[in-house]
Amino acid sequence: MVNEVIRSEIDNRLLKYRGRGYMLAAADGKVFTFGDMAHHGDASSVSYPAPIT
Repeated sequence: MVNEVIRSEIDNRLLKYRGRGYMLAAADGKVFTFGDMAHHGDASSVSYPAPIT
């Protein structure tokens, strides 16, 4: 995900830290990982009637 732009609101309640990494979850279902946090997929391809919170 190098150089990917976050185009949706980030929910602070979905900010997770572990070791030397962290992840952010956006309202559109995308998950962004940084540092040594592993990426296990996201829900961006699923259609929801409202933002994910």
